[in-house]
Amino acid sequence: NDLMPGFDLEQINSFFEDSHALPYPELPSSVGHCTYYKREMLEEVGYFDEENFGLGYGEENDLSCRALAKGWVDVLDTATFIYHKENTSFGAKKQELTARHTEKLRQLHPHYFDRVSKFCSRDPIRPFRMRVLDEMLEFHNTKGLPRVLHIVHNGPHEPKRDPLGGTELHVQDMIDHVRGVNHWSLTPLKTCYILTAHIPGAVREYILPLSDTSLKSICNSDHFDVIHLHHSRWLDHAELCEALRSHGNYVISFHDFTLVCPRMHLYTPFHKACNRHECSQKCGYSDSYIGSYRNSAIELFKNASKLIAFSHSTTVLVEDALKSSFSWTQVPHGIHGRLDRQQLVKPQDHSKPFKIAFLGYVPLHKGSLIVEKLVQNSITDSGRQLEWHMIGKLFLETDKVVQHGEYERSDLQDLIKSVDPDLVMILSLCPETYCMTLDEAWSAGVPTLVTPLGAPPERVQASGAGWVVPELHYDAVWEMVQSIVSDPEGYQKVRAAVASTGLRTVDEEAAQLGDQYREIVKGKSSFRVLQAYLTQFGLLNAPKAPFHLRVLGKLASIAIYTLDSLKLRYYVQTFVSRTLPRKFYQALKSAR
Repeated sequence: NDLMPGFDLEQINSFFEDSHALPYPELPSSVGHCTYYKREMLEEVGYFDEENFGLGYGEENDLSCRALAKGWVDVLDTATFIYHKENTSFGAKKQELTARHTEKLRQLHPHYFDRVSKFCSRDPIRPFRMRVLDEMLEFHNTKGLPRVLHIVHNGPHEPKRDPLGGTELHVQDMIDHVRGVNHWSLTPLKTCYILTAHIPGAVREYILPLSDTSLKSICNSDHFDVIHLHHSRWLDHAELCEALRSHGNYVISFHDFTLVCPRMHLYTPFHKACNRHECSQKCGYSDSYIGSYRNSAIELFKNASKLIAFSHSTTVLVEDALKSSFSWTQVPHGIHGRLDRQQLVKPQDHSKPFKIAFLGYVPLHKGSLIVEKLVQNSITDSGRQLEWHMIGKLFLETDKVVQHGEYERSDLQDLIKSVDPDLVMILSLCPETYCMTLDEAWSAGVPTLVTPLGAPPERVQASGAGWVVPELHYDAVWEMVQSIVSDPEGYQKVRAAVASTGLRTVDEEAAQLGDQYREIVKGKSSFRVLQAYLTQFGLLNAPKAPFHLRVLGKLASIAIYTLDSLKLRYYVQTFVSRTLPRKFYQALKSAR
């Protein structure tokens, strides 16, 4: 296995030596690549079973099982690091040996695999791993780099409450690519916060129970030079605003509109984009609540070190919602790698179907109802066959679409290339703050059709790399599709514009963000002893939500889905938000 970047063998071994503490933990079996056997054990138990295990694989596990039966135990030397290059001993025979000898182990020692499974579930050596990571973190801290705490609602690298989305992927990219910074992240769960130190090649998680920990104590200016808020969902709005103002050096990135709209997307329960000033009439919030919510946001924004928008349209929408103006820094997103998109400009073959693709996850607020109606059309009025493709996941099931399933981000360009669509449609019913799907389509050389809200139309009109639907309904979209298909000359001009549209790389975006951090910190050293801050975070595993909270969360999600379907959510939400105490209402939301 590769060594973690930034550490050599001697340094890593020193972390194990410095963190070592007796007693040695017991293991369910020895591990073949580096094991010390006592001579007394071998004389009593015997040697490797050559008859059953021949060349190897499983022979040390068999020996451990025989030794265990005679009262011997396997222990882990936690003071020594062994650098092991994995999967080289058996070459092409590995798969065959693994299967045959695994079955032999099962026959000879029926309880072995159950014992190993229980050991892995208990994970008794986790405290030892955590101590090693603490040593690595202390070493990393001696470099005196500024510490940035990224606050995000989920992830950033592993799903915590929801599948990973665009915000989490962006935070991953910035942690991996912004140099000269010690990155930390904070994610809220139902019962705790997870505070994560992102060490090069590893992470160290600290668990902070919600009942015992305030956001203000986490966002401590003695320990973090900059707080970067990416997403405030699942956090108490008032407590978050107070914690950030108390810290002083904070950056806010607008991945959505949660800080100005409790519903996050500027999207009503009636599945319509709102005008930002109908919170009481369309969403059921009282005037006093929404007024207090937005006044807190205004004060928060005016005192921020940086307000980062990924598009100009976001600044317009936020300032209109709050009836205030702010100082903005625009930092457009970047993509991984660049393709030679000139090679993708090619004449259309009109004898083949015109392929239209949708990318990513397409729920209701991303236009799934319009999609469901569109895909019923298999041919245009001009006689061109249509073929619909879903690269990702559609909220509604339909057999009219070729489903390619969910994907890893690293595989997307190859997937788009294999489908070879003529058009990618992005039918958001609410304003996007940037829309990475545009970059993904354009990076593959494919034009886009977008709705007239937020960043997508702004970017399409500036580049000429697509079309904007004039109105937000099915008839307008279908009319635009027919127009595009029946105008091959106009289509080729747009496709050529796609090939010349400038796209940033993630490294370029990260460099700009790194400059913003350095401007805030102004080069001051961040070397401080971590232990005093970290000793309060003693839990090893995130506490599981109580059974009643898990049931309540499931019921709340089912109820909201049902109310949405019946178009009753507004009326119920109005009643609940205006009659329940604020804290109880917030707890009900968090239970989801």
